[in-house]
Amino acid sequence: MKTVHLALDQSLCIKHNGKMKSHKDIIAGAGGVKEFCEKIGVSAQDHGRFWLSRDSIPAAYWMKVADAGLASLADLAAPVAMKQSESQPS
Repeated sequence: MKTVHLALDQSLCIKHNGKMKSHKDIIAGAGGVKEFCEKIGVSAQDHGRFWLSRDSIPAAYWMKVADAGLASLADLAAPVAMKQSESQPS
């Protein structure tokens, strides 16, 4: 069994600041698109700018974001869940 250790900047975590962050907020909190992409090892030109414009980091990259300590998996999932619940008919 593999053990994974995650470092998390607590100021980015929902449970520590009481505010849900959008994916744009997570990218901005990392220092902007270029810095965010450098920290997770992807191209700002090919990925980051698109993610910022859509306010959506694809789930396939969430573990890289969490491993870099930029957000928890819960922080990444929360805005997606909120968007999905808003799109469901009442």
